[in-house]
Amino acid sequence: ADLRLVVEERLREYQEAYLDAFRSGTELGTWLENRPILAMLNETLFVHGGISQHGTALIDHFGVEGVNSLFREHSGDATVGAFVEGTREGQIIYDLLTFRGNHQDGACEDLPRLLPEGVSRLGVGHTPGSAVRVGCSDTFLALDSSLGRWFRNSGNEYCPGLTKVVSSNGRYVCETINKQCEGQIVKLTAAGGVEMIE
Repeated sequence: ADLRLVVEERLREYQEAYLDAFRSGTELGTWLENRPILAMLNETLFVHGGISQHGTALIDHFGVEGVNSLFREHSGDATVGAFVEGTREGQIIYDLLTFRGNHQDGACEDLPRLLPEGVSRLGVGHTPGSAVRVGCSDTFLALDSSLGRWFRNSGNEYCPGLTKVVSSNGRYVCETINKQCEGQIVKLTAAGGVEMIE
């Protein structure tokens, strides 16, 4: 048998099994479909990607919980594609997950007018780095999962972390995760301040 064909078939099986774990109706799929895409804490709006003027208008119109509910209504396998690609609200919500304009040079000038009513700071993910970045006079927080121990240790590789593992050919090594926390903590104060805790 052609080994390449066997590997391709096995890869298709693994990919399908992976996707099946996240499908609507599964425990993990249902949990993911019900996660909020926006969160508010101490006048800080947290989004994955960023915010544009259209995102601001949508949040001002529906509110944070209203936008989360709107997405949850359409987040299933059978409906999310049509919602994101075929509706204005879906396209705007997709932007909240992927927009990168708040990270660009000159974005600090635009940020105050982009913040929805009642919001004084924007916290975004989707910004890999080794440190939290606070900018735009404390109104912009660039946060990401790469600050965590697991990601710092092995990136996107799937390593067990509790013990060192070496592949049979010795080229692939998963180191043991450091038990001490790494990264940074940002404390958001009720008075609207940002405090870095090392």
